[in-house]
Amino acid sequence: MNRAFRTPLLLTLMCLALAGVPALAQTLYDTGGPELPSLVGTKIGSGQVGETPIVDVSWFCGNPGGCNVEDMTFWAFVDNPNVAPAPVSVRWLLSGGVPFDFKAGISGQATNINQVGDCLPAENQGMVCEFHFDFGGSVVQPFGLDWLNLYQLDDGRIPGDVFWSNSDGTGQDSQTLILDLNGNITQYPSPLAFSISGVAAPEPGSMLLLGSGLVGAVAYARRRFLL
Repeated sequence: MNRAFRTPLLLTLMCLALAGVPALAQTLYDTGGPELPSLVGTKIGSGQVGETPIVDVSWFCGNPGGCNVEDMTFWAFVDNPNVAPAPVSVRWLLSGGVPFDFKAGISGQATNINQVGDCLPAENQGMVCEFHFDFGGSVVQPFGLDWLNLYQLDDGRIPGDVFWSNSDGTGQDSQTLILDLNGNITQYPSPLAFSISGVAAPEPGSMLLLGSGLVGAVAYARRRFLL
């Protein structure tokens, strides 16, 4: 191979390789574990929208290109201290930078909620458990302060109401808002325990790298053809 074209070809291949490396899933936001030993938290609504208060929590997407949200975990307990929570499914809403935005937000039903590890003992023989579910694919959320909520939780297998546990405060900051049945929004004093995972959306620099690689490949092929 002609040395004059060897270096441009290698650089082109490097650009294409770097731009094509798939992003690995990572924890995008984590507010910490549950507050123990107290059983303290807010109820996850089990009725329809408008029939029960709804809780919205904030998180921050730190990637300028946005975040592809894929799954989340949350800590919960029930008001019956002798029973560990076992939710079946829950509806979720990812509403970007506007809390409780059911019109423009993206919502769906999470099934196959799985318990993560062992439940932790709390006061009065209570148990706090961590649960995981995915959003059924990547949901793009914008850079900056974003909001999500869980509502219409199906807890048909257990007695009592399921509560989203307060965070122990060891993780990242989060606001908690409650929308009551009269449409009033109030501030809950504590963050709730949850984490969000996914991948950072491609930034303009990555797309430029890919474009540079493609342009280089075309230019190299054209030169070889003309020779």
